[in-house]
Amino acid sequence: MIELLLEMMMIGAILLIGLYMLAAFARINLAFSHHKIRSNQLKERLVTIYSSRIDPPVCPMSVTYRPKIPSIYDQYASDDEAPSFVVAA
Repeated sequence: MIELLLEMMMIGAILLIGLYMLAAFARINLAFSHHKIRSNQLKERLVTIYSSRIDPPVCPMSVTYRPKIPSIYDQYASDDEAPSFVVAA
């Protein structure tokens, strides 16, 4: 009878220790997840703060395009096909 009582107390103690360990690991896991979420939010906030300080890219419409100045060498080295390959309409 005493042996049965001692075994039941040991099983209860083992289950209690296991339950405490499970709760501790769950709490550590939740704390780590919360830390990751907070650090990601902080990084996003810093990116938005510093992105306003960076100059925005130049709008393509504000860039002035200058035409190519024809060269003397362009007259002789044409990119066009030979006249025999051009189909007349």
